[in-house]
Amino acid sequence: MRVARSRPVASTTIAIATLLIGSSAYASTGYEFPENGTEQLGRAGAWVARASNPLTTFFNPAGLAGQHSGVMLTTNLIWQKNCLKRIHPDGSTATAGAGGAYVYPEEVCNENSGTPFPNPQLGAVLQLDDRMSLGFAVLGPSTKGKFKYPELVDGTWNGNARKVPGPQRYLLMEDDLLLIWPQIGIGIEVTDNLRLGASFIWGLARLKFSAMAAGFADAQSTSGPAGTGFPNDDFSGDFRADLDVKDLFVPGFTVGALWSPSENIDIGAWYHWMDSIKAKGDTTIFGPVYGDNPQNPPQQQGSTSTTGDSVEMVAPWPMQARLGFRYHQPRDGAAPDFATGSRDPMAFDVFDIEVDLTWANNSQFDELKVTLPENTFVRVGTIDFEMPTDASIPHKWKDAYGVRLGSDYVLIPNKLAVRAGAFFETEAQDPKYLHVDYVPSQMFGLNAGATLRFGALDVMVGYGHVFFKGLDNGGDGMTKGLAGTTSATGEDYRTEAAVNGGSNSSVVNVASIGAGYTF
Repeated sequence: MRVARSRPVASTTIAIATLLIGSSAYASTGYEFPENGTEQLGRAGAWVARASNPLTTFFNPAGLAGQHSGVMLTTNLIWQKNCLKRIHPDGSTATAGAGGAYVYPEEVCNENSGTPFPNPQLGAVLQLDDRMSLGFAVLGPSTKGKFKYPELVDGTWNGNARKVPGPQRYLLMEDDLLLIWPQIGIGIEVTDNLRLGASFIWGLARLKFSAMAAGFADAQSTSGPAGTGFPNDDFSGDFRADLDVKDLFVPGFTVGALWSPSENIDIGAWYHWMDSIKAKGDTTIFGPVYGDNPQNPPQQQGSTSTTGDSVEMVAPWPMQARLGFRYHQPRDGAAPDFATGSRDPMAFDVFDIEVDLTWANNSQFDELKVTLPENTFVRVGTIDFEMPTDASIPHKWKDAYGVRLGSDYVLIPNKLAVRAGAFFETEAQDPKYLHVDYVPSQMFGLNAGATLRFGALDVMVGYGHVFFKGLDNGGDGMTKGLAGTTSATGEDYRTEAAVNGGSNSSVVNVASIGAGYTF
């Protein structure tokens, strides 16, 4: 038989939208934190007017002009801990099960926070003449690409210790993202002291996600503990959806300018645009996941998958821009950059200091669009179920503004330089729509690094720590879980109550190492 608006499969296929809300990779965009590249990280991303190594192909292609031929390989190792604390509007901990007998722990965090995520960057420059160079780079967004949350956590049942389904499960269980931006750029000194540049990006995206969805739209209608009347989660109908989609052509570009009005001043400007990720792929559906009580391990009761690129997902990527002002003090007896056309701060400068102003058009990401084909039926057990067509979910990001400060000091000319930096960025999401994979709250970061030169070889190290203010909606969230039936309020495939009431938090530590060789 065929059942429209089926309880299990509709819910699990719609779950793909829930788990994608935050994952689809601050201002950097809402996916990121400053910055990729070892030298860039050590300066907290204040680099658009310095633009002096091969990664400038992305960060300001105008800086390619005046660089000698060379290659650079760096990698960031990212430790990120994201946590969710679900509460009722009165501040009490959120509950689950009939009558709210199960109480979630105070907070739940990603299990892999202690495992570093490697994020490498490769750049190369080919100098054509004194005024023009080509650049090549392969990198991705500055973000962690893998999160895993527990299916069962330590909670209580009627006051006794008991395993409970993870309170974040309707937002995200696991993601594994591969975002690669191969690109080619050119920088030209069009007239003395004025450089312009551009790069073209061919982006590649492979996105794998897992999340839970409620089987019943009214699963939260049971009164909470002690007659509070607050809704709580009924996990008995939960299903899990695993999504695997890809987009092998995500076009993008950067443009940049670099003006040196004097031997001490550089002014840089940069703009980055990427098309939305428009991915297609498949889902695999498991469920119901939980038995009669969550003390038992999750039990797979049935599974099915859709094939033939039947799922379509559109994730907007916000545009961003930066404006940087750099003061640098040339070393006595060293020819200034603007006179030689060469850009090598370790050889020519005593120190520099840069301030960058940043903007990210995060408000472009209003919702994640997920579409399933019409009249699609899948089988769980012996029953066919119809999938919903529109599984879009609001995200409600907002534009973010930031300031970055970075400085280098050359301790030994052409041998050793040390650097430090700091940044601040504004909140980039309405707290009522908070999630667990990315936390685009107010951020503050402290960074440091160094470069040691051995002839034509530079060896670099960097470190950054990012403090997140976190987002808090006081238990009054707006993101509803996805379900397999129509709720009493008339919303198709949505739970009657929100599943993100509470607060989230994050902390990031990044270590970076890299090397560059000049020909």
